[in-house]
Amino acid sequence: MTDDIRGRHVAGPATVDVDRQRHPVHMALVLEGACRLRHHDGGLVPLPHSTLLIEPTHATIEVLEDARLGLVSFLSVASGPGLLEVTPGLRQIAPVDPALTRITEVVSAWVLAEPPTGTFARHIIERTIRDLVGGVILDSRLRPTSGREQSLYSAALHHIADHYADPHLGPESIAAAFNVSTRHLARAFHDEATTVTASIASIRVNVAAALISQQPELGLAEVSAKSGFPSLQAMRRAFRAGERPSPSAVRTLAARRHQAANRSRREPDGAGDDQ
Repeated sequence: MTDDIRGRHVAGPATVDVDRQRHPVHMALVLEGACRLRHHDGGLVPLPHSTLLIEPTHATIEVLEDARLGLVSFLSVASGPGLLEVTPGLRQIAPVDPALTRITEVVSAWVLAEPPTGTFARHIIERTIRDLVGGVILDSRLRPTSGREQSLYSAALHHIADHYADPHLGPESIAAAFNVSTRHLARAFHDEATTVTASIASIRVNVAAALISQQPELGLAEVSAKSGFPSLQAMRRAFRAGERPSPSAVRTLAARRHQAANRSRREPDGAGDDQ
């Protein structure tokens, strides 16, 4: 699909043994319908529409009838740190916004059907694909997995995910958005063994880590601002509080991965193969 990213679609009914693919499967996204992840030890995990899998191994993905699955491989990841290493705390199975899933599928399918030939077009499209893939990963980190989709806690998490960049985001503004008292909101989070403030910080850390991983060339002060932190120092404190590697450490790992991607572009062997 690009010099670094290999992608293909699988239509059901079909099975994909992730350990026997030509390129290692680093991402699998359920584009339509439902799939199942069957571990080689016999365990079975249902995968509804718009579910993202990160670096699945020792398993088979069963693509059910009328379902479609997207597979993505990164040459840079194959020759450098994996996604889970670069982005600590990333969930291996997580939901994704269906609209983002659809947009990613449409763009990817178009690129697979009609690859760009001009240098400028390749540059623009590669950047677009990278941004979409990064967006899928980021959205999967933000989207709550709570089974109680209509609960105040789940709704508030969605609100935080949509407004993390708002410098005024806090218990008061969230309570006002749902027409409840801050005490009632705090109880909903207490029932989940957390607090509103901690949840805001956690989501902002996830955003910052994803931004650094996708764009290691960004300055850390710019990352902190884009992630909703009031300062770079506040972002560093939040990383420490969450027992995460420092922003600088995350950037070092991401830079190594991007350097590996640049090396893969300069190596003609296999550059024209599509997964």
